[in-house]
Amino acid sequence: MAYSSQNTVDYFRAYQNYFWRWAERGQVIEFANQKTICYREDLSNILKDLPKTTSLSLGTILLILCACKDDWETLYNVKQTLLDIRYSSMDASSTIDDPDHGLKRQAYQFLCIVNQLPHQYRSEMNRVLLLQSIFDALSVKGYHMGLLPILKEFNSGEMDEDIFGEQAVLKHINVIQDLAPLAAALALFEDVESLVLKQRTGLTALPSPIHIPQPEPVGKDLLAELEIDKKTNTVSQLARRIMAALSIPMYLNSNNEQSLGGISDIANKGTYDKLLLSELAQDDLLLTARLANNEALFLKRETAPNHQVQQLGIIIDSTLKMWGSARVFAVAAALAFRESKEKNQQLKVWSLGGKDLSITALETKKDTEALLEKMDPALHCGEPLVKAFATHAEKNGRYILITSSHFLKDTTAAPYFSKIRDQLNYLITISAGGHLQMFQFSKKQSKLIREAHIDLSDLVSHGYEKKIKQINQADLPAALYEPEFPLYYPTSKIRPNFNNLYMLSNSTAIGVSVDSRLLFWPDKNLGAKELAVQLARGQYCFGEMENAIFIMLIPENNKAIEIYRIDAKTLSYSVTEINVPHKAATDIKFIRPYFYFKSKTYLNIIDPRNGTVIPSNSRINELISRQESASRVFQSQLKRHLNNGYSTINSVKNIHVNAAGIIYSDKKEFLLVNDKFYWKDNQRSTVNWLAAPPQRILKVDHLPFIRFTKFTWKDGSTATMDSRGILHLKSSILHIPEICIIMIVGQPTACWSTDGQISGSTYFTGITRAGKLKPSVFYKKYIQAFIDGLK
Repeated sequence: MAYSSQNTVDYFRAYQNYFWRWAERGQVIEFANQKTICYREDLSNILKDLPKTTSLSLGTILLILCACKDDWETLYNVKQTLLDIRYSSMDASSTIDDPDHGLKRQAYQFLCIVNQLPHQYRSEMNRVLLLQSIFDALSVKGYHMGLLPILKEFNSGEMDEDIFGEQAVLKHINVIQDLAPLAAALALFEDVESLVLKQRTGLTALPSPIHIPQPEPVGKDLLAELEIDKKTNTVSQLARRIMAALSIPMYLNSNNEQSLGGISDIANKGTYDKLLLSELAQDDLLLTARLANNEALFLKRETAPNHQVQQLGIIIDSTLKMWGSARVFAVAAALAFRESKEKNQQLKVWSLGGKDLSITALETKKDTEALLEKMDPALHCGEPLVKAFATHAEKNGRYILITSSHFLKDTTAAPYFSKIRDQLNYLITISAGGHLQMFQFSKKQSKLIREAHIDLSDLVSHGYEKKIKQINQADLPAALYEPEFPLYYPTSKIRPNFNNLYMLSNSTAIGVSVDSRLLFWPDKNLGAKELAVQLARGQYCFGEMENAIFIMLIPENNKAIEIYRIDAKTLSYSVTEINVPHKAATDIKFIRPYFYFKSKTYLNIIDPRNGTVIPSNSRINELISRQESASRVFQSQLKRHLNNGYSTINSVKNIHVNAAGIIYSDKKEFLLVNDKFYWKDNQRSTVNWLAAPPQRILKVDHLPFIRFTKFTWKDGSTATMDSRGILHLKSSILHIPEICIIMIVGQPTACWSTDGQISGSTYFTGITRAGKLKPSVFYKKYIQAFIDGLK
C-alpha cells in the first residue's frame, strides 16, 4: 500500500471501543450510543473548506461537531463516554486511576465552552469558521501532507474497503492525539467571549492599550461634531471645501507681515514675494502644480513677538439677499475661518440684520444652528455694519465681511460700506449658485485673491422611501397586481458568490439575482421573498448592524450611489442617494459601521446610518489596510441554504395540453403524485396533443429585466411564463380563477389561485400558512377546470 494511501486509512479508520464509528456502510458517523454525529458527505465538505495546513485528527473534529448541537450532552453523554475510554495497554478491570483523567476533563471543559456559544457561531453554516478559529489559535501542524491529498483519496472511494473494514486497535497515542488539542484550546479560550472574539476578529484576546501621551488641550473639533448630525452634515462638508478652495491660512496670519530682517525657516506656505528663487527655475506647469499642492517652498522671516490676544471678527450679512443656499455658504465660510484662526486670535461672529446685530463665539453645534436660523427681511445691513465697527471693533483686530455678490453694486449700501472700508481686511462675496470671491483690502487698494465655485447639490444626500409602482398596463397576470406575491419565490438566477449574496447573523440570507431582484430567504426550509424587483445594475456590498441590513449599490453608470436600509423585522426599506465619485470603484467592503471603497487612489468612506461621507485620514487608511476580508468558506453551505434540491424552469418554448388532460411544458409534465404537485420529465408519446398555442413576448413596463412569454389558445385562454419560475394560467371562462404554478423540477411544487386558495409544498406556501387546500382538491377544482375549458 502506498504511503499516502496508508495515511488515508489511518486518518479515517475507526477504533475498537472508541467514542465514534462508521455505520451504514460508511455513509454515517455514529457516536458510541448509535446517535448520528454527521454524514460522510457533510464531513467531506467540512474538511474540504478547512485550511490546507490543517491536519488535526478526525476524532478532535468529531468531538467539536458534537458540541455544536444544542442538546449534545443528552444526545451523546459525552462526559461519561470520554471518562470510560480504555486503550489496549490499560487493564479495563484495573482500579488504578486513569492517567489521562485530567486531560479528558480539560477536553470536556472546552467542549462545554463550544456548546455555550450563541447559536449563530456554532450553527451548521458557521461550523467551518469555528474549526478554523480553533485550529488557527493552536497553530497545529501534524501530517506534513495536510488534509487535501488524503481527502481526495477518501472521496474517490478506492480505500473504502480498508477504511470501513476491521476497526483498528485503540492505542494511547490515539487518545492523546484526539484530546490534547482540545485541552490546549482550553488554555487559549477560557470563556465563551474569547472564542467569539476569535471568530469575529481573528484575535484570541484584545490587545493591551498602548500608553499614548496626551497632547495639549486643543479646541473642540466642531466640524467633526457637525458631520455626525444629518441636519448639519452639509454645512460641515461645505466648510472643508471652502478651506481648501480659498487657502485661508495663508492670509490670516498678520505677524508674518512684520519682519525683523532675518530668515528663520523655510515653509510651504507664504506670499509670492517670499518664494524661493530656485522655485522660479521650474517650468510654468510644474511651478503651478507645486503651488496648487502646497509643495512650493517659501522663506519664513523672523516675526515680532506678539502675545497680545487679537480679535478675529467675522461679519455675516443676514438680510434678504443672503437667504436660501447663500446662507448655508456664509455659515460654512465662517466655520472655515474659525478653523484657520491663530492661537492668539479671539473669534467673534456678528450676524447683521437691517437694524440689529447679534454676536456669538461659534464654539458649539448649537451656535452653528442658531447662526443658520438668523434671517432678516431687510434689503441690506449697512446701518448695523457701521454700528458694529464703531462699538465692537478693536484697533489691531482682523475683520472679514461675508455678504451677497450684489452688496458692492447696491447704491443704498455703498455709503455705509465706505465708512468701514479701511477697517476691513477681507471681503467674501457669495452667490446663491455657489460662486465665491475673496477680496483683500489694504490702504486704498483692493484685489481679488481667490475665486471658487462649489456645487452645493453634490454634498446633499437625497433620501426617499421606495414605494410600490402603480401598474398601468392591462391584461397582465393577476399575480402582478398583488401588493405582495402570495407564494415564496423559487431560487432563480442566483450566482453563489460573495459579491451578490450575504449570510446574516440569524442564519437568514439576502442577495441580488442576475435579473436585478433583491431577494430575502427567511429560512433554509422556505423560498425567497422579493423585496425589490428592479435594482440598478452595478456592484453590491452588504452589511448589518442595529437591527438593520444595509446594501451599498455602486451603479454601472455615473448615477448616485444608493444605500439601502432594510428593517430586519418588517423588511421595509428606504434608500439614500449619495453623490460621490465612484468611477472604477475597487476594494468594496463593509467594516462596521462604515462602507469603504477605492475610486482610483482615493479612499471613500460612507456611514450608511445617515448617508454621510466621512473624511479619510492616515489612521483610517492604516485600519483598512490591516483589515482582512471575511472568510469565504461558506459557499457550499450558502448554496444549500438557498436551494432545497430543485432546479428552476425560467423559460419554455411550448405549452401543451393532451387529449388525456395533462399539461405539458416542453419535456416536462405537471402531475399529481401521492397528493403532491410535481413537474416531471415527459417520457410519453407526444401524439394526441391539442393544438399548441402560438407564443409572443410580453413586455411589462415596470419589470424590464423579467421576461414574459405568453401563449394564447383559440378560445382565448392563456398561459404566461414568468422568467422568475412561475407559470400563470388564465381561462377564457370567467368564473374559473386564474392560477399560478411554481416551475421547479426535483421537488414538490405549489400553486395559488386568485380567489386566495393555495396548495402544495410548504417550502413555497409557508410552514404556518392556514387554510391550505389538499393538492388533490386544488387540482380538481382549479387546474382540471382550466383543462376542461380548453377541451
